[in-house]
Amino acid sequence: MAHVYRPVYTKAIPAHAEPCTHRGKPGVRWKARGGRWLHGVICEGNPQRCRVESNVWHVSYTSPDGKELDAAGYMDRAATEALMVQLVQTQARVDSGMIPPEAARPRLTLAELLERWRKYVAGGKASELGARRQFQRARDVCEGIGATRPSDLTPSAVRQWLAERKKADRHKLKKFGSGTAGNYLTAVKSFTRWLAQVEKSEPVDHLSALRKESDPTDLRHVRRALSPTELDKLLASTLASRAVVYGLTGTERHALYLLACSTGLRAKELSSLTPASFTDGSVWIEAKRAKNKIRFELPVEPDVVKVVKKRFGAGPVWPNRVKKTQAWWLVGARMVRKDLAEAGIAATAADGRVFDFHSLRGQFATDLDRAGVSLTRAQKLMRHSTPDLTSKHYTKPDAAELAAEVAKLKRGKARKK
Repeated sequence: MAHVYRPVYTKAIPAHAEPCTHRGKPGVRWKARGGRWLHGVICEGNPQRCRVESNVWHVSYTSPDGKELDAAGYMDRAATEALMVQLVQTQARVDSGMIPPEAARPRLTLAELLERWRKYVAGGKASELGARRQFQRARDVCEGIGATRPSDLTPSAVRQWLAERKKADRHKLKKFGSGTAGNYLTAVKSFTRWLAQVEKSEPVDHLSALRKESDPTDLRHVRRALSPTELDKLLASTLASRAVVYGLTGTERHALYLLACSTGLRAKELSSLTPASFTDGSVWIEAKRAKNKIRFELPVEPDVVKVVKKRFGAGPVWPNRVKKTQAWWLVGARMVRKDLAEAGIAATAADGRVFDFHSLRGQFATDLDRAGVSLTRAQKLMRHSTPDLTSKHYTKPDAAELAAEVAKLKRGKARKK
């Protein structure tokens, strides 16, 4: 026996839902992310939740050996009924030995495939936080274009959705910049590539022809480096500060900033350090905290190590004292902004460039350049794959320094005979 049906599930009534009558019963309706109206019947005895009928038909059928099976179909009932016939015939052929059991593998929904992909990403080099972020981005793209199966993820549909998000009303939806749009595209392309090459549930990668486009004029967050005088002022002001910011005292924040601008370590890498991470003149970063998942050693001045160990003792270099989450280091930008204000330094320069916690990594690269360190050695210290990455994105000379270099040519001045 086999039949098609629409599953019913319950969910909390959204805050923006409107009351209505659905199939003769009290209900609510609201707009989904893709702009579609969804309807639900208010649950009896629990007015805060509603019963919602899935827009995808399912097939329920019984194999010849009595096993109950279920498979997701399509939004169209006729197409789902055709799938039902195919599934029953395939299962009969498997049971008779005509075809291998793999041919009757149940067809997963798009949501189930996304969850399976998230677990696959988390099982690799990505952290649980990174895997969840990738999953959320790919899911948002799928929901945004109203995809119910992988073949709905076409290049034109994804490109159009990203273009609409770039022009979105900030009061209703988060407006995307080019960088954010590229991150969402990378996530959904990784998902469709996994479907075709790893899971092999799709014959082709549906987004293989879609390329990420960068817009050099759409830069929302250009970082800068401080001048040596400004950096000294920030460190001195932070050291003398009596304010406690995100659980860190002024002396502790001073030690953290000093270590960051002396090594170029990222916030996540700094959050994993303890006194045991330091040896004479070096610091070790474990593979699970490194961006490339490779354990590495970096040189660090002994005086800097002394300051860090004096401030934090036997505890972690960046203790989690306020927000009990694995991503407490993400508040670094807000922390630096408070200390910049106390030091009388603008977080955003007149040209729009900003200084945040990650700018301390750029500060390290810029100060290496100011000290005359070669680009090849700076690349090794920054742990970049190419020198171009170091020079283009992390070395930040200001306009005054560039003008001083041009002045060395002494153009227009009379030459001595």
